Order: sequence, then C-alpha cells, then structure tokens
Amino acid sequence: MSTALVPVSSALLMTADAAITTAMLEPVLEGVKANIGVILPVGIGLFAICLGIRFIPRIFRMFSKG
Repeated sequence: MSTALVPVSSALLMTADAAITTAMLEPVLEGVKANIGVILPVGIGLFAICLGIRFIPRIFRMFSKG
C-alpha cells in the first residue's frame, strides 16, 4: 500500500463535500474582529504622525515668514 502525499487542494477536490461552510470561516472572522481592535488605533496613530511630519514644518514656515 503506497502512502503518497497529496497536496491539500488536490485532496479537497477529490471529495464530494469540498464546500466551505460558515463553521470553517468562523475562526477566521473571529481573528479578524479581534485584531481590528489593535490594528485600527495603531494605524490611526501612524497616520497622524505622518500628517504631523508633513504639515507642522509648513505651519512654522508660514508664521515665521510673516
């Protein structure tokens, strides 16, 4: 009896019930929901820093030339 390794995608194609169910997607969606709470504030902070680096020198130049 040979025990050849079959890639996962090929193994799924060989079965008749290869549909993705909501139960399969539930852990992925829970992970995304949990990580958005961390990633969103960090992203907003980085965006604010980038805007500050860009606009604060312009504001100082505008008032110092006056």
